[in-house]
Amino acid sequence: MTTTDVTAVDAVEVAASEPLSDVSRKVGRSAAVLVVRRIVVTAASALSTVILARRLSISDFGAYSAGLATYYLLLSACDLGFNAVLVRELAIRPSGHASWLRITTQLALIWSLVIGGALLVIGLAAGPGGLRGQTMLALSPALALTGMTVTRQVFMATYDVRRIAMIDMVANIAQSAGLCLVALAGFPTALLAVWIAVTTIADTLVIARMAVREVPRSPGDRANHRLILRMALPLGLTSILASAYFMVDISIDGFLVRPAALAGYAAAVKVLTILLSLPGLVMGVALPGLSRQTSDPSTLSELTARVWHWFATTLLPLTIGMLVFAPIVMGVIFGPAYAHAVGLLRILLASGVIALLSNVVGNVLVAQRRAAVMLVQNSVALGLNVIGNVLLVPRVGVIASAWLTLGTEALVCGASLAWLMGRLRFRPLAAATVRPALALVPIAAAGWLLGTGSWLAVAVGTVAFLLVLSLLGAWPADAPLPRRLTADAA
Repeated sequence: MTTTDVTAVDAVEVAASEPLSDVSRKVGRSAAVLVVRRIVVTAASALSTVILARRLSISDFGAYSAGLATYYLLLSACDLGFNAVLVRELAIRPSGHASWLRITTQLALIWSLVIGGALLVIGLAAGPGGLRGQTMLALSPALALTGMTVTRQVFMATYDVRRIAMIDMVANIAQSAGLCLVALAGFPTALLAVWIAVTTIADTLVIARMAVREVPRSPGDRANHRLILRMALPLGLTSILASAYFMVDISIDGFLVRPAALAGYAAAVKVLTILLSLPGLVMGVALPGLSRQTSDPSTLSELTARVWHWFATTLLPLTIGMLVFAPIVMGVIFGPAYAHAVGLLRILLASGVIALLSNVVGNVLVAQRRAAVMLVQNSVALGLNVIGNVLLVPRVGVIASAWLTLGTEALVCGASLAWLMGRLRFRPLAAATVRPALALVPIAAAGWLLGTGSWLAVAVGTVAFLLVLSLLGAWPADAPLPRRLTADAA
């Protein structure tokens, strides 16, 4: 086999597969660590968002959010498939890790430098004298160095995520504290973006240094630039398109509506963005295990169902709960000035429910090396989203963007499921869904009976959900709970 022949990748001898239960436990432990990290990071981010929303004028918050949205949109373009390729290949190849890490990082860094330059140009075009332009200019150095974050995949592939989780938490807490200080002290708003850039760069460099030390040089399979590019580009384009159809609307709306009108939608998008970072974390540690099981459809289906079961008992009820009690979510985070955005948030959270399933089945496609399928469906979704926003937002407002997000997410998820028919057994997925779905009924009932703005309803719905889930024995089999409460009880 020559490493210059991309078709020879299918002939790579995969490292010996671990028992499904061992893989599932490792994925569960790593995911738990990353979710705890995300909870800490989200709490810190929520605190800073609350303060910013109250201290900044609505116009400033809208302009700052628009600049930040452009940064995040381009940030998604920095991963040209390199992360998925590296973690997948580190999982299935028995040696040559140092070569794969070095060359993948080089390619990723070159690409992120290009994207960072693009943000710099966009910031200058937007006007360096305005807050939106200043935000993008300040964030361009952090974007330029984003390619180095590919080194995180070393820890994902080995399920050794504790150290990077700790570093991330420290960096994000420092970031949020600095944002609060800037807002409360009345410093120029553009310094918010400067501090985000400083803390992001520091976090990236520290973890990259750790990863290089973690991977010793070893003989064996050696990567080359052409092979990695051939493997990464289809995945990268797919990832860019996925992020674009999910986030491009707020960038487009920045040109179509006034900042004050954009602020409510920007606030709702912020909530959804934070929420959907959680499934990405879980699937990041699940992808190595899925990649090792692609040769056995039955085992792959079972592992996919186990991952989805975790989603169905944790992230799905969280999303549904936030949808039901959207007035409380908006009131706590952004204050009464953003009460008009409750409807927007509910539509976006409905798309978030679909996105949870999309995350799972999308990563199955990645593990099976089916990037072409994802590329086609995401291209269609992006095209519909852009055309829809340009045509509808000037006429009906930003609510059109919310509905378009829901529609395109449903399109992508449906297309992925249709393609996987016959390639993935859906019965385990359905079995992992039924009982957790029944446990969601009390959440909706509490909101309907006691009011969606009632904290009592939140408490009653949460307790009832946990009680029903336990009585049904619907917790995941790998959960550290008594056996009678888990799926093994069935």
